Amino acid sequence: FILQKRPSGREHYMQGNEHDGPSKHILDSVTYRPVAPDDIPKCYKMEAVSYPEDEAASLDGLKYRQQFAGDYFWLAKTEGDIIVGYICATRCNEFTEESMSTHDPTGSILAIHSVVVDSPYRRQGIASAMMQ
Repeated sequence: FILQKRPSGREHYMQGNEHDGPSKHILDSVTYRPVAPDDIPKCYKMEAVSYPEDEAASLDGLKYRQQFAGDYFWLAKTEGDIIVGYICATRCNEFTEESMSTHDPTGSILAIHSVVVDSPYRRQGIASAMMQ
C-alpha cells in the first residue's frame, strides 16, 4: 500500500506502487467474513487501542460475542488475510447495563458495541462500509 493525498488534503492508502500502473482504492480489496475464534486476539488488540479502557470490550467479552452472537461479529480484511477492522453487535430487547454483556437471539434491537478500524487504515470508508 502507498500513502496518497486526496484533493481534500486527507491522506489515504492505495494498493499498488509506481511500478504496477494505476492504484486502486483500498475498499476495492477489502472483503468481509465472520470472526473466527483465532481472530479474537487481534480484534482485542485493536479494541484496546481504539477505546478508552473503561469502554473497551474485554477479551472475555469479545469471546462471548463471537461464540453467542457470531452472526453479528464480522471482520474486514485485505489481500493476504490482513485484518483491518471489525464490527460486533448483540441482540437485546432494551438498552440496559446487563444487555450490554449478554445476547438475546430473539431480541428486537441490534446493539452495535464496536466498530473498529486499525489505525493505518482509518478515514478511508472501511467503518462506513462495515455498517452497511
